[in-house]
Amino acid sequence: MQGWEGGEAWIHTAAWIERTRFAADVAAGRRDLLRTAPMENLFPIRRRRIARTALEDLLRILIPGGLTAARYRALLVTLDNLETENDALRFQEMVYAVLCLPEFHMS
Repeated sequence: MQGWEGGEAWIHTAAWIERTRFAADVAAGRRDLLRTAPMENLFPIRRRRIARTALEDLLRILIPGGLTAARYRALLVTLDNLETENDALRFQEMVYAVLCLPEFHMS
């Protein structure tokens, strides 16, 4: 596998901080994930109410290559341990968690 010019140079502290800021902005609704597809279109409100359905939708769209079973289980544990019953906040936390996964940045 050839890779790309510059190799892993794009993986550095400043880039990671900016990527997590982007994730926080998308999760909070301050930015759209894609210019042509607002979050409301990608993830309809009715699908966000069931936590596992919302997580599976996020993973299907954002990480089409999927996750390892261990990573998926870790996300489910995180989801189960969220301290809010508010669907909107729960979804924001899920979006943020998925957008911060290395698998998202490498896909």
